[in-house]
Parts: sequence; C-alpha cells; structure tokens
Amino acid sequence: MFIVAYVFSLGVHKSQPTATYEIEDENWEKTLEGEMINRNKNKVNVETMLGEFIKETKEFERQVIRQLHILNARMKEIMENQEIFMKSKNNIATEEHNEDHLRIVQEKMAIFPIQSEIDLLKLEEVLKDSSEMKILAKELSLLGGNSVKEITRRIMFQIMSNQIGQLYSWDGQKGKKKFRELLLPKLVINAVRLNDRTQNSTESDIVKPMREWLVRAKFRQQPVPPITERSEK
Repeated sequence: MFIVAYVFSLGVHKSQPTATYEIEDENWEKTLEGEMINRNKNKVNVETMLGEFIKETKEFERQVIRQLHILNARMKEIMENQEIFMKSKNNIATEEHNEDHLRIVQEKMAIFPIQSEIDLLKLEEVLKDSSEMKILAKELSLLGGNSVKEITRRIMFQIMSNQIGQLYSWDGQKGKKKFRELLLPKLVINAVRLNDRTQNSTESDIVKPMREWLVRAKFRQQPVPPITERSEK
C-alpha cells in the first residue's frame, strides 16, 4: 500500500512539469504572435507615416521650386530694369560729356588761324601741356585728305595765316624765324599721324609740305593783280 502510494506520488510529480512547459509554450507563442502583430502594425504605421512624409516633402519641394522660379524671374526683371537705367544714365552722362568736350574743343580751336605773333606765343604756351596738344591734334586730324601732302597743307591753312607764315621758314633762311624750333610743327606731325590714311607717315614726309607751305606764304599774301582787258588794235 505504501509502495503504490509512493509510485503514484512519483507519477504525479513527474507529469506536472510537462503540463507547465506546454502552458508556457502556448503563452510564449501567443506573446510572440502578439508582438509580431504589433510589429506589423507598427511597420504599417511607419510606412504610412513615411509615405505621408515623402508626399509632404515632394509638395514642399514643388512649392519651393515654384517660389524659386518666381524669385528668379523677378530678379531677372530687376536686373534688366537696372541695366536699362544704367544705360540711360550712361547715355545722359556721355551726351553731357560730349557736349562739354565739344564746347571745350571749339573754344580751343577758336585760336586758329594764328593772326599775330602774340597769338602764336599764347598757342605755344598751350602746347606745352601734352593733353592740350593731344586734343588739338585729334581735332586737326579730322580735316582729312588723301595724301600726306594734302592733309599737311590743310592743317597749315587751318592753323596759320599767310601773314604769320611769311615770317617763318623751316631753318630760318633769309633772316626769317625758325619754324622748326616751335611746338607748332610737332602739333602738325601728330595730327597727320592721327589720320588713318597717313598714320605711318615719317617725319620727313610731313616736314616737306610744311616747308613748301612756308615758302609760298609770302606769295599768297601778295594781292592778285587785276585782269585788264586787251585794247583793240
């Protein structure tokens, strides 16, 4: 009797852990299944949120790009208006500068042709300033001509009267004053070389017609005798 009871008690004690393990396995599976379900739900929620975020981001990017296009268009318009304004301002300034420059040049050119030695001395003082020399030479170069001789003669007629010209020769021959010692010949040479057609002229090319002009100044100064009718025989 005692032995049967002991065996029975052993059998009971042996079967209890197995039932416990089965219960624990079942609970663990349920827990794992619950966690998987929760994870899937969380995954779905994350994917949904990510999709909404991407959608919102794309919409934001679209709006930003649209605003950038509008901003670029406005900036371009502002720059174009500014460029137009600056061109207009520069044109006005250029016109004013040109008017002032023209007025100054006209005032300087008013000294020509030289009619007296006093005027010649004043001109010599002016020509000591290289900027003044450049302005006058540029203006005289516009007189034009097809050859060195023609351009030089035009300039000489522009700057000197025959009355003053007859007082000078190039080297001071026959008791005349030396023209080559003045700054005036340099003005003529610079003016001839500023002309596109004669820019490569040598100094001797230009001096030769200056010499001839001075030699003939005396004869141009003399009055032309009147033409008399021949008497009939």
